Amino acid sequence: MRVFISYSRKDEAAAHLLAHILGSNHIHCLIDRELRAGQKFDLKLQEMIREADLVLVLLTKGASRSVWVNQEIGFAIACRKTVWPLAIETDIEPYGMISTTQAYSLFDWSDPALAIQRLVAALQSSVPGTANPYKQFGFDHAIEGKIERTRFIVDRLRELQTDRSRRLVILHQAAFSIFAASVDPAYREACGHSPDYMELLLAEREALDELTRMPNCSFKMILWPARAYDDKCLAMRYANLLAWLEEARDNPAIEYVCAQYPGPNRLIIMGEFLIEGFKLHHHPGYEMTVVKYQEEQIDEAAATFHQTFGRSGDSKETACQRVRRMCERASALQTGGEA
Repeated sequence: MRVFISYSRKDEAAAHLLAHILGSNHIHCLIDRELRAGQKFDLKLQEMIREADLVLVLLTKGASRSVWVNQEIGFAIACRKTVWPLAIETDIEPYGMISTTQAYSLFDWSDPALAIQRLVAALQSSVPGTANPYKQFGFDHAIEGKIERTRFIVDRLRELQTDRSRRLVILHQAAFSIFAASVDPAYREACGHSPDYMELLLAEREALDELTRMPNCSFKMILWPARAYDDKCLAMRYANLLAWLEEARDNPAIEYVCAQYPGPNRLIIMGEFLIEGFKLHHHPGYEMTVVKYQEEQIDEAAATFHQTFGRSGDSKETACQRVRRMCERASALQTGGEA
């Protein structure tokens, strides 16, 4: 789920600490990270509130006097968002438009771990079922733009992390896959990614990494890294991907091959959904994505995946060797270009 945190500038440290704690509990926080003095209630904040499943107001004396916080509350109510006041000071009660809402209290730190646990549980139970209404009704839907696509994937992967009781099977077929991304700032610069998109890419990689380490998860991947990119970006993507392949080589829950595959790039979560991504040549990311939930569509895509995977005959070592040769060629091209 996504939670927008509204706070007074005087409570900035507490707000960011809370966002970090909630994030570590798989609750995605939307929070303004800029100082607010003298700024207007801008479009970016309005967009964040619209995207949120719930608005959490840090209730303090400073917040009660903040024009900024009151604007955010008013806009959230106008958007029909659920607004939760969260008291982090003593002797403070909900006021104005939220005066009839019971405030959750965090000022009793006699057992801080329990307080956080209760808050996380309350937030997670506040959104009935899944945060994705399409899955509830089984409707296919299209996602336009790479940022919205990646945000959707991150949210769904984080939801999957919360259930460790059932078997989870992930099938992934892509040119480079998310494991070619890197925290190195030079990667973002070389590949032309915006800071927002880069943050989401790394969040997707982190979420997949965590899922593949869970004992109830198995992960299979088909790679065919032959996309056209700038030489410098290409060399970095090969190097990052190769590093991950070598790291995952000894993990029996992870299998991968390097082979051409039919159809679009796909991410298949058995029993959950199928994501098909359509790329434009020479453009990073996916401009159009289709998400499918029908069981027969997922099973058909999985059958095609397994046929391709089985025909390849690659071992992990063979796949690593293929990518290593591609990496060496790309590095040589980059060196030649720079010379």
